[in-house]
Amino acid sequence: MHIAERHAAGCNSEKAQAHCVLLMATLRDKAKFSLRLSSITGLLPHGKELKVQVGGLQGIAQAVDNPQYDLTNIFALVIAGLQKFGSLDNLPYQIIIQAIAKFEGRPKRGKKT
Repeated sequence: MHIAERHAAGCNSEKAQAHCVLLMATLRDKAKFSLRLSSITGLLPHGKELKVQVGGLQGIAQAVDNPQYDLTNIFALVIAGLQKFGSLDNLPYQIIIQAIAKFEGRPKRGKKT
């Protein structure tokens, strides 16, 4: 969902929420180097958090051989990844981290590109 200029996601079930929380924690940890961080405690700055979230989902979509996957159903995408790779630990993080590194959010207002 979009709230003003921000993006947000919500879960309809506790199972979906648990998967998403674990996935995001894993993505943050695996993406530390590409985000130029040595450790992550708490939330990331907004831009880096978006890189991890959206870039990570785009990477999972690529890994399940469907780069046009509907990112509005995050749980379905996570389930597709689990079905293909068996567990979150087995996801191809080399592909996912590349997608995180390549993701660029919208440019800031007034900033020329």
